[in-house]
Amino acid sequence: MTTQDRYIEQLLDRFFEGDTTRAEEKALEEYFAGENVAETLLQYKPMFKWYAEGMPGEAAAAANKPVAKKRTAFPLKPAIWFSSAAAALAILFTAGWNYHSAKVQKDMLAKQHEGSYVMIDGVLYTDMEDISDEIEYLKLEAESIEMELSAETRTTPDVIS
Repeated sequence: MTTQDRYIEQLLDRFFEGDTTRAEEKALEEYFAGENVAETLLQYKPMFKWYAEGMPGEAAAAANKPVAKKRTAFPLKPAIWFSSAAAALAILFTAGWNYHSAKVQKDMLAKQHEGSYVMIDGVLYTDMEDISDEIEYLKLEAESIEMELSAETRTTPDVIS
């Protein structure tokens, strides 16, 4: 086997791996078009003849191949559609639950402070929405006073007489 034949075998290996350049493919075409093809490589001669001729018949085969139809009736796959619907329902459920929880909390606050009122600058306020912040402020202030008083009773020594 000559050096050229070994080189052609290396090119063939690279060709079948898809790693050849167009110039190397052209060299393969010329080698197999010639008369001095090694006996071990003769099996590739018809393939490279077909390749050199521009692969006739391939265009006709592509033209006869049926064209895939586009699906337009249902563009999303069912799993994607159901997942999207489930996510939308989860969001709606969460929003409804939050709204319901806030309403229940507001109703409980209204029942707890039913009949309460606040007088600010001589104006009487009885609407819970108007006075709820003031009530919370007063509760915090009362807790603060209670904590101060309990701290004073713990620090005041008992006098024994």
